[in-house]
Amino acid sequence: MTIDKIRELVEHETGYDLTDKKRTRERVYVRSVYFKLCRSNTLASLHKIGLSVNKDHATVLHGIRLYDETLTRWEKAYVELYKKVEDRLRNKKQDKVLQLQEVRNEINKLIQKIDKLEADV
Repeated sequence: MTIDKIRELVEHETGYDLTDKKRTRERVYVRSVYFKLCRSNTLASLHKIGLSVNKDHATVLHGIRLYDETLTRWEKAYVELYKKVEDRLRNKKQDKVLQLQEVRNEINKLIQKIDKLEADV
């Protein structure tokens, strides 16, 4: 999963542009959820996560701590947002795995047909 896909899902769910410079509580909390999702679901560095929304690594680190220490305790709506987006991320991964299995099955069928045709020649 890429941070761009995570950003797209979070922005779609909330209607907020994560690159917006506004620092209202809601936007800070949504960015905090985004930072936590990126850190949990990718190998991206704090620097790269921050660059994706025009923030620095210290802001990302603060956002992750904010999620872990405050939002999980007092702001359950943002925990629900996290779970919702994470579920969507998992579903996308499962869809890709199923698509890969279908393609592999089709390839195996085609290989069997080729082998059969070659044996007839």
